[in-house]
Order: sequence, then structure tokens, then C-alpha cells
Amino acid sequence: DNPPWQQGDRVPADVVTQAQEFNVTIPLGSWGRLSTLQRFALCKLSRPGHENRNFFPALQEFGLVA
Repeated sequence: DNPPWQQGDRVPADVVTQAQEFNVTIPLGSWGRLSTLQRFALCKLSRPGHENRNFFPALQEFGLVA
């Protein structure tokens, strides 16, 4: 009923784990400022078993890394 991408008050564990693979930490404030669609994309791109090659470009596009 309350999917992780609709929650701006905590970064989902799968997203944290995937970001760590790129030595990136997503601050809670930055996560909360993303749109629901952006959070959904990061959740989907960080799912286990998903091809994650677009995760880092998404981080860049959403302004989470330079």
C-alpha cells in the first residue's frame, strides 16, 4: 500500500546498496526532493536481478552525483 518510492523519509535499502556500488551516498534530503517518478526509477533500477547499467546515469540525471 505504501511503496518505497512514495516514501520521501527514507532511502530504500536496495537503492542504498546499489548506490554504494558506485561509492555514492544519497542524502535523505536529496531523496526527499526527488519526484515520485524519479524515486520509482531508482527503485526499479536497483532491484536485485535487474540490469543496473542505467542506475548511475539516472543518479547523474537526477542531480545526485556530478
